[in-house]
Amino acid sequence: MALLARLLRWLRRRWALLLAFALLLALVLLQSDELAALFRVLANSLWQWVLIAAVGQLAYFWLYALLYQQGFAAVGVSSSVRRILPPLFASMFAKMIVPSGAAAVPLFAGELSGPGQSVALVAEGVLVVLVADLLTALPMLALALLYLSSRGVLESYQVVITALFAMVSLAFGGLIYLGRRRPSLLRQLFRSVQRLVNGFAMRIRQPRPLPLRWAEDSANQYIEAAQGLSSGRRRFVIAALELATLTHVVEIASLYPVTQAVGWPLGPGPLTAALAMDTAFSVVNLVPHGLGIAEGAIALVLVTLGVSAERALAIAIIFRGLNVWLPVLVGFVLLRQMRSLGGRGIRQ
Repeated sequence: MALLARLLRWLRRRWALLLAFALLLALVLLQSDELAALFRVLANSLWQWVLIAAVGQLAYFWLYALLYQQGFAAVGVSSSVRRILPPLFASMFAKMIVPSGAAAVPLFAGELSGPGQSVALVAEGVLVVLVADLLTALPMLALALLYLSSRGVLESYQVVITALFAMVSLAFGGLIYLGRRRPSLLRQLFRSVQRLVNGFAMRIRQPRPLPLRWAEDSANQYIEAAQGLSSGRRRFVIAALELATLTHVVEIASLYPVTQAVGWPLGPGPLTAALAMDTAFSVVNLVPHGLGIAEGAIALVLVTLGVSAERALAIAIIFRGLNVWLPVLVGFVLLRQMRSLGGRGIRQ
């Protein structure tokens, strides 16, 4: 048992490295001509267009920080873009270790600490941002399905993953709604879930995975977040929804220079379809940030729209490198400076 425990700890620390190695091995096992073609496309990419795409990603993360600012303002937490950006990037790396994203709350709380700004309020602000981000992505996914259907290349897996994404998004929105309109029903719902999960664990002779106060604490988080959205702060919620929509638009636009870089420029339809699948597979996935899965989804949808396989894969690798891999690396560097982890914080 001790050996097994040590092995599990080792895997927990190094699973991301093992995943990267597995992806590299899968890439090497491709047919040699396909691999050579991919490297040629990457080597011959017009890097001035990649630089433009990088600027677009900077604009995207700046807008996302503004989105967090409005989300925090909606629950009465004071913040600024400069104070939000470091924990935002650090939370992207932390998600590699804690896939649920729960690590983001203490990271933001540590950097936004101040009078009247409790961890609970910060958690409510993070929840507002999450719901705004998910709900405003739904129109993008709907447009993507309509476009793929009009081109006659809509696949069943794309409909299924979009439906699952919609269920996740509406579930979060529904919990916020119940927290505001029917808090007693929400508490009853969480208690039922707790009884179901813990009861199943007991039947298979496993320890209860949900602690005694899980239902109450989880319900209170949604209720307090919903109640915190008083009429005087609804303008911040509206601003958050508008900014969330704008971030999706900017993210789509930042994909265009990547397609130019590999010599296969695409219009709004294919760009929206590719990013919609990236978004869906990044959320509805057991792998943090959808690493490896989202790249394949982007490439696959572009191939079905007529892009050559090597260029489609190059587009996916370059875009995800700028959108996920590089920010995760930046987050790794910043993580050690976070106050919640014993660091001195980021100088403003």
